[in-house]
Amino acid sequence: MKKSKILLVVLVVLLACFMSLALIACSGDNDNSDGNDGNNGSDNNGGNNQKNIVTIGAFEFTESTDGYILTKANLTTETEIIIPSTCNNKPVIEIGNDVFYNCDSITSITIPDSIITISRLAFGYCSNLTSVTIPNNVVYIDHQAFEYCKNLTSLIITNELTSIENNAFYGCNKIQSVTLSADKLYLIPKESLTTVIINGGTEIYQHLFDGEYKITSVTIGDSIKNINSYAFHNCGNLTNIVIPNSVTYIGKRAFASCHSLTSITIGNSVTKIEDSAFMNCDNLKEVHISDIAAWCDIFFTEIDSNPLTIADNLILNGEKITELVIPDNVTKIGNYAFNGCNSLTSVTFSDSVTDIGACAFSNCNGLTSLDLNKVTDIGYGAFMNCKEITTAIFNNVNYISNNAFSYCLDLASIFISNNLGYIGKSAFESCVYLDTINFQGTKYEWTNRIAKDYCWNNAVYEYKVICTDGELEEYGDLVVN
Repeated sequence: MKKSKILLVVLVVLLACFMSLALIACSGDNDNSDGNDGNNGSDNNGGNNQKNIVTIGAFEFTESTDGYILTKANLTTETEIIIPSTCNNKPVIEIGNDVFYNCDSITSITIPDSIITISRLAFGYCSNLTSVTIPNNVVYIDHQAFEYCKNLTSLIITNELTSIENNAFYGCNKIQSVTLSADKLYLIPKESLTTVIINGGTEIYQHLFDGEYKITSVTIGDSIKNINSYAFHNCGNLTNIVIPNSVTYIGKRAFASCHSLTSITIGNSVTKIEDSAFMNCDNLKEVHISDIAAWCDIFFTEIDSNPLTIADNLILNGEKITELVIPDNVTKIGNYAFNGCNSLTSVTFSDSVTDIGACAFSNCNGLTSLDLNKVTDIGYGAFMNCKEITTAIFNNVNYISNNAFSYCLDLASIFISNNLGYIGKSAFESCVYLDTINFQGTKYEWTNRIAKDYCWNNAVYEYKVICTDGELEEYGDLVVN
């Protein structure tokens, strides 16, 4: 009996061991099966995540979501590089970091229109690269992208929306010609600049080219609205400038001390020119315009705001103006509008003109006679220093401001209507040859009704006033008999 119980226990233990072994075997099979499935899945996933690298000639491209990135260039002595625009029928959208770094052999590079980004040091230290054209689709140029391309002389960036990091062209000190948006030009070394083409932006910043004496040519694009103070100050070798019709404002001393400037064209939309904008432009000879009405409407803040102060000659649509005709759509001639225009020999005022601004025709030494037609108000110094005028007719004038005709040395006769109400201080000062004033009113009206400021006829010798009812003999103030 006892032996039977022992045998039974042994059988139970053996059965338990057998079942345990069976379970372990099954578990191992399942583990192996799971492991194999896991390995297969891992391989598939690894294949999906692995970057697709393609080699075309000397170039190595890495696939990205939107196309391919040029990541490596295996160059030896190649000088002219043309970057492909596609890879595996997808666009090449980026030139990666350091791709052409220190490639001394490269002298020219052709960047395809597909490129959107030029990355850090992509062309850094390409010391023999001489010219670069950045195509329209490039929107970002990273730090140091062209750093120390020390023989780069020509740079063209056609897309004004391109974002350029501050030191993208650091050390490119031989750039002579640049085509770029106005708001990016401050990023370009200017030591060697001779030619500038501004192809975008809305304003040229203050002092942007101040003192850049090597510049000889500037082309301003028709997107520019403001040329700010000192923008081209002291560009001593600039010879000609064309201000397009888009520009409305020219700032203080914007072109001052451009000593080689001989000609300037001012567009029809300019409404304000600040003081000294063309000061010390000693060789300026011609000012070109295409619309007299627009010119008459410019607000010159000071007498030296107007380039005619120096240039003498106003050119209208290619023809030098000698006989000026003010068109019907002009009601007022602005301050200093024709100051110093010595080429003028006559002015015809349309019926619409009623006001002549301060110094509007001062220093016009070619004028010999005046008929002011319907003009009612003559501003301060309007014809001051017009030394060749001999006769002046005031058919409708009511107000003659201070110094309006002072130092018109040859002025001999004046015709004044009965509309005149006021003559300002020194209005006819030093008109030493004034002989006759023809007044279409009575002696009483001349003497009592018309307000005359003190010294209105200062330093004028004896003259006569012919009135409708007789003559008056008068002398100028402060004249020693």
